[in-house]
Amino acid sequence: MKRIHVLAAEIIDVLMSIEGGSARKQAAKMLGISERTLQNNMNNYKITLRDWKPKKEEVPKRSGWGANKLSKQKAHAIRKLFEDGAEIKDIAKQYDVTFSTISRIINNITYKELKIKFGGEAIVNVEYKP
Repeated sequence: MKRIHVLAAEIIDVLMSIEGGSARKQAAKMLGISERTLQNNMNNYKITLRDWKPKKEEVPKRSGWGANKLSKQKAHAIRKLFEDGAEIKDIAKQYDVTFSTISRIINNITYKELKIKFGGEAIVNVEYKP
């Protein structure tokens, strides 16, 4: 069995020249070797995706934990809209979020509002034992 060795620099150059698709398959064809031989050479030289894949542009993240689209004030307004009779799907479209996000807000799972009610009656039995 004939051993075919390709230089690491050649492999990386060929891989970097390919845009999209199955890069290894195309690179093997360009180098005149089988895909398995290419993979073996890549393993021997320890060539990984990081060596030849172009880095993606970093998208700036939204501020806030979990990249929230909504705030406590908007959640309160959503609850008010639902109490006034608006449908969940319409509220979701209005705020550009999913149906389940609105459902979680309405059911007080996310953006929780504490509802403390005072008043009413309480029966308390007090026993005094000297």
